[in-house]
Amino acid sequence: VELLAPEEAGEPPPEAVPAEAEASWSVHIAEIALRDLSADVVDRAPASPAQLVISDLDVSLRGLASEPGARVPLEAGLALGSGGTVKLRGELTALPGFGLDADIEMADVALAPLQPYLSEFARVQLRGGTLGLDGHLASGAGEVLAFAGDLRVNGLETHDQVKKERLLAWRELALDDLKLSVDANRLRVGRVRLDRPFGRVFIARDQSTNIGDLVVEPAPSAGAPAAEPGKPLDARVGRLLVRSGEVDFTDLSLPLPFAARVRELEGEFTAIDTRSAAPSRLRFEGRVDEYGLARAEGEVRASAPADLADVSVTFRNIEMAPLSPYSVKFAGRRIARGKIDLDLRYRLEDRRMIGANKIVIDELELGEKVPHPDAVDLPLGLAVALLKDAEGRIDLDMPVSGSLDDPEFAIGGVLWKAFVTLVTKVATAPFRLLGGLVGGGSEDLGRIDFLPGRADLLPPEREKLARVAEALGKRPSLGLEIPAVVDRESDATVLRLARLQALVDEQLAATGVVRPGRDLERSTRRAVEALFAAQFPGESLGSVEERFKAVPGDDPQGKPRVDELAYLEELRTRVAERQVVSDEELDALGAARAAAIRDELASVHGIEPRRLVGGQRREVSPRDGAAWVGVELGLSGLDPE
Repeated sequence: VELLAPEEAGEPPPEAVPAEAEASWSVHIAEIALRDLSADVVDRAPASPAQLVISDLDVSLRGLASEPGARVPLEAGLALGSGGTVKLRGELTALPGFGLDADIEMADVALAPLQPYLSEFARVQLRGGTLGLDGHLASGAGEVLAFAGDLRVNGLETHDQVKKERLLAWRELALDDLKLSVDANRLRVGRVRLDRPFGRVFIARDQSTNIGDLVVEPAPSAGAPAAEPGKPLDARVGRLLVRSGEVDFTDLSLPLPFAARVRELEGEFTAIDTRSAAPSRLRFEGRVDEYGLARAEGEVRASAPADLADVSVTFRNIEMAPLSPYSVKFAGRRIARGKIDLDLRYRLEDRRMIGANKIVIDELELGEKVPHPDAVDLPLGLAVALLKDAEGRIDLDMPVSGSLDDPEFAIGGVLWKAFVTLVTKVATAPFRLLGGLVGGGSEDLGRIDFLPGRADLLPPEREKLARVAEALGKRPSLGLEIPAVVDRESDATVLRLARLQALVDEQLAATGVVRPGRDLERSTRRAVEALFAAQFPGESLGSVEERFKAVPGDDPQGKPRVDELAYLEELRTRVAERQVVSDEELDALGAARAAAIRDELASVHGIEPRRLVGGQRREVSPRDGAAWVGVELGLSGLDPE
């Protein structure tokens, strides 16, 4: 440490210095260092004190100086008793105000010490989880706190302290290219990846939920002023990916318990922006039981979901016996057996719900009566017999509509009211229904459906093939013809989009970015713009961008702002339309579908390969306007060996 008087610092003697310019001391410290410091920190603000044990704390500050604006190199590191390490390296400024500019790295920091703070607002127990952080921190006069980097939460495990059950968990939550500005109240995330998530939803007998039971109401503060509404968060997430998820649903509010579990949940949200008019697209798919399928897709405007949302939910091949609690509550009857397909589409426009529900039930058999005080007195047995066509299928269309501002509107209640009305009409006017049930058909085992652009067998189709294989086993003289089928329009559309994504990924890989998790959003935009410029050399990006400029709704006097999501979506759409899908690619897709069917029958069910005959490529259109490409199987006699 060196303290210099004015004359020692080479300054003129005091008598030569004007009175109005008296000299001041300057301070220089070569180094301040702490080594192997340990500390126990206790925060008694929560109801249960929070404790943090710090060990191996090393701090080094070199070249400290009292001059305004002096930047001091900083190195710090510590280990936490609960697990994990923290490292900080950069520079800080002390005068005229505090400033920090440093890289931070947190590795395997246990989340368990946060339990006292979590208990303040939720009855949730943290049983596992670690935090990882790798990025850059900045703080100073112009910014209270800013961060840019990557964040990971691994191995999260939480339990419901009320029901004593697993509540929420995941293997990894990754936030890539995270940028946070506290002053601007702005959050940017290039990509969110959620791997192996698990969630439980539980409805009790009194219709309360496990989520509601977990919330701890804060104690009112006497004389505390009401909080003023803050500036809304400006948030954007480039993409949200979910892999290998699982959702457990239980409803005990019904006379009989109901439980369903969706496994192997996969899907994504496209870019989410709280200030953009462009909607975010969603797509999720999972397996229910052994052969059931659940899918959801559509779009939602993140800035105002009640004003614009269009979501379709599809269930295929769902066993109806577990749905008995619902049939008991509404009609006083169990369901002995049957399978149900649901196509549900719900659109929200200006806070008004418009829904279309298509329900197809196969092989429905009712069980015994179960008294229930809320059951509607319906002649359900007669109605089911009349609704079944000649092949035992029930096909219903039930529209739903209503305003979200109506406190009496509930989707489930409206849907069942429509069902009750339908059954009542069927029972009171049976001959009218009979006139509309001529023809009909049951599940066609000779048709295997694929999603456009894909050649993988979905669970319901695998069950069909299991039944086909069983039938072939009883008819050894039959052979199966399997054509190569494509839908030129829908298949080509999906292949074009896949080609576009591949081109974008190639552009990102070619940039040579050492750490691809950083600046992912900006790099993706540049990649899409480069592809557009190559495809449309006569059209400037500026002219396209200009069409998506508008004055922000929350700042009428502000400068026009580009709606980046809508702008990039326009570029993506036009580039995708320029991608050429050749006949060879369609041939390969059709051949892959045929091969998938052959492999399932031969490898899984043991059908002799000589009995599985390939066919020529055949072009089809989606069945009934649905997004399925069907392969129509054929039967033929085998030549004697």
